[in-house]
Amino acid sequence: MRASSSKYEEEKAKRQKVDFADLIRLPIELLQSNPELREQVRSDFSWVLVDEYQDVSRATAILLREICGEDNPPWVVGDARQAIYRFRGAAPENVYEFQSDFPNAQRFQLTENYRSSPQVIEILNRLAADLDDERYLLF
Repeated sequence: MRASSSKYEEEKAKRQKVDFADLIRLPIELLQSNPELREQVRSDFSWVLVDEYQDVSRATAILLREICGEDNPPWVVGDARQAIYRFRGAAPENVYEFQSDFPNAQRFQLTENYRSSPQVIEILNRLAADLDDERYLLF
């Protein structure tokens, strides 16, 4: 750990503060070190759904694995081609690693794009035309 990083960690500890990374790391450590708590959490959450899975960090994927376990894989929706949060630590590779993280999960390929159907495009184009009206301008 670099000197500035260790100083940062010391200052957080002194002030009894946590940062965003700690909000993921600490529950992972707690669940890994406390099997009874981990089993309680797993029994409390029968279903876990994660949308935009390509935008979660590797640490978040590990936390999800601790929460769900192998026998109750989460329901996730993700497309590595749509990853936009790499700058915040997102790891689109999680989409490809999902099967090894959750070997008992079933995988389905979505083939229909409902967001870009002709009907949706037509409605959005009409809405966009209405938004050009000065009554809809926000400022």
